[in-house]
Amino acid sequence: MPTHRLFCVEKRRKKRSEMREAMRKRSERCAPRVEKRKAKSESTKLSFTARQTTRPMPSSSRGRNDRVGNLQLHRTKADSLLALRALWNDRRVMATRGETREKRDARDDTKKEQNAALRELRNERRKKEARCKSV
Repeated sequence: MPTHRLFCVEKRRKKRSEMREAMRKRSERCAPRVEKRKAKSESTKLSFTARQTTRPMPSSSRGRNDRVGNLQLHRTKADSLLALRALWNDRRVMATRGETREKRDARDDTKKEQNAALRELRNERRKKEARCKSV
């Protein structure tokens, strides 16, 4: 193997290790932010689901000794009706569009696949650009 090629291989190895190191440092630096964002989104989801499905138990169904401060949470009839209406509306909208849930899921899957392919192409282009800049 010619010495020039050896030199290029070594240079490439060194550059890659530097890049790897830089990426590792960056991910370490961003880790707390990412954790914080995940925790925040999780708490938001939890509070949203709690708001949607739970209500304080109405006083008429509380026992005589049950304190008002100690609210028991359950789904009231109104909540159930709301959920049912949402389901029904969803079904009606899909019927007017002439699509079933399976069709919609299939469409979502194809969209996901297309996005993944686009992401791959973008990554390859970035790699090529990085290679060109390094030379």
